[in-house]
Amino acid sequence: MRFHDKVVLVIGASGGLGAAIAEAFAAEGALLILAARRPELLAPLAARLGATALAADLTDPASLAVLRDSAMIVHARLDGASVGSQLLEAVFTLAEERRLHAVRLEVVDTNVGARQLYERMGFEPVRTYRFPFIRGWLGYSAAIEMRKMLP
Repeated sequence: MRFHDKVVLVIGASGGLGAAIAEAFAAEGALLILAARRPELLAPLAARLGATALAADLTDPASLAVLRDSAMIVHARLDGASVGSQLLEAVFTLAEERRLHAVRLEVVDTNVGARQLYERMGFEPVRTYRFPFIRGWLGYSAAIEMRKMLP
C-alpha cells in the first residue's frame, strides 16, 4: 500500500474522475479528506471509503478558507504531494477508457513545480484567471488553466 497512513485531500470528489481518484487512493491505504460542492453526493462515498467529507465551493474565497482550515483541523498534515505524475497517469488512463478528448486542470501561479510537471506530461496553458484580492490571504493571485489533448 503505497499511501498507507498518508493524508490526501481530493477536491471535486463527489463524482466522475474525482470519485475515481478518491477510490484509487483509498485502495492504496490513504487517509482521505474529500471535498465537493454537493455534500449530498459526497457523503455516501466518504462513508464507504472511511473518509472525512467537507463541503466546499472552490469558486468562493470564503469556502476556500473553510476548506483549508477544516482540512488542517481534521489532519495536521497533508501528504501525497509527490505523487503527481502517478496520479496524472491514472487520470489519463481513465480518460482514455471513457473516450475523452482532453484533460484539463488548473494550477496556481506560485506552484512552479506542479506547472513544470504538467508541461513535462504534455499539458499546455490555455488561459489565466487572475485573483489579485487573495494574494495575501492564500499566497497566490492567479490560476492557470492547462489542457492536454488525448490521442
